[in-house]
Amino acid sequence: MLERSIAGDGVTLAACDDGDGIAVVLMHGLSASRRYVVMGSSALQRGGHRVIAYDARGHGSSSPA
Repeated sequence: MLERSIAGDGVTLAACDDGDGIAVVLMHGLSASRRYVVMGSSALQRGGHRVIAYDARGHGSSSPA
């Protein structure tokens, strides 16, 4: 997956992006990060989807909340 950083208004969100087709955005739960939801994304990619996952503020590699 392609690792990215999305910055704006003093906040940086860490994200990853892979695949082609209709985009599916994966969001992690309260105590997790994007790494947790990406583990199960290969089935979506095999189905022809683009998978985008990001770390919410205060999680993973994103800016603190």
